[in-house]
Amino acid sequence: MPIPDEVRKCVAFLAYRDAQGMIQLAGTVFFVVINFPGETLGGSGYAITAKHVIEGIRQDSSDGKVYVRLNLRNVGARYAESRIEDWQFHPTDSSVDVAVHPFPPSADYDHLVFPSSGIATPDVIRTQNIGIGDEVFITGLFVHHYGQQRNIPIIRMGNIAAMPEEKVRTTIGDIDAYLIEARSIGGLSGSPVFVNTTGPRAVGNIISVGSGGIFLLGLVRGHWDIPPSETDSVIVDNRGESVNMGIAIVVPSQKILEVLNHPVFQRARNEALSSQRAQNTPTPGS
Repeated sequence: MPIPDEVRKCVAFLAYRDAQGMIQLAGTVFFVVINFPGETLGGSGYAITAKHVIEGIRQDSSDGKVYVRLNLRNVGARYAESRIEDWQFHPTDSSVDVAVHPFPPSADYDHLVFPSSGIATPDVIRTQNIGIGDEVFITGLFVHHYGQQRNIPIIRMGNIAAMPEEKVRTTIGDIDAYLIEARSIGGLSGSPVFVNTTGPRAVGNIISVGSGGIFLLGLVRGHWDIPPSETDSVIVDNRGESVNMGIAIVVPSQKILEVLNHPVFQRARNEALSSQRAQNTPTPGS
């Protein structure tokens, strides 16, 4: 599956300042824009990651701030800072592993935003016939090669292994989630997961070839580990470390939408839309 390089530009890396004042990378963040009704330009931009990444930063940060490492257009990278308390979680369900912060697009940074129209809502899942076996890919932080001068997001590929038919048991409780056959690692927490629908698929009783596109399926919550002693293969060097089972847990994009529709964000979008329309309304006699 060819991956558009532009997709890597919709992610950046999250960091915090530790007790020694050093910047430490913590996870991945990606950018989505919600266009105003009837508008193709403008809109409200947001930075999105996993809630547990922000909570981890809250625990380890020495200054109460979240830093976003952003690529500059010419060369290098820059850290943009925000307060931890300004990140919003799901308004009613504390088990939803999503955190969102307003992040207007800026021409200073070499980053792109993913349109909310590309979110895999239940209607999109149904009309695009998205299901088990469909190809997916993740883009985000690999902590052992993150880029000294600029962010270098990696791509990991796989497929949908299970749809969210029943809740998945996790350390924070039972949650709605996709399972995907793709090896997740710590730095990929909060990374966007995209599903590719450009291959052959059934539309009614006809196979449609080359239709569809790339949709945002959700974000990476984490993965399962098992002790080496419980694997089927022989492990020569068993030092007690865990073994990644190769199945990642993905928070559905519908849950992301629910956080994007948090009352705080809705009020801000309504105010921005009213202001924009007022500026574009001609005054009498003009």
